[in-house]
Amino acid sequence: MNTIFDIELTDDDFQNTKYNFQPALTKTLDFLDSDFDQSIINEIVLWKVSRYSKLDVQTIELLNKITKINNVLDEDLTKDI
Repeated sequence: MNTIFDIELTDDDFQNTKYNFQPALTKTLDFLDSDFDQSIINEIVLWKVSRYSKLDVQTIELLNKITKINNVLDEDLTKDI
């Protein structure tokens, strides 16, 4: 089994200009200048496993229109979401 000590990296390995994996989140994480907390760890893990989902403000607002006491499905709101 390989370990981190078995990997030989060169400067060329860090100059890959074609790298384009989740660019918005990658940029955010690259420029992170704060202490780690659970939400940052969660973002890193979701980024790594390619499961990060960035919703736009409008979608979040629509999701928040669903009240916790609703017992009936609002079909129009569901379609909008």
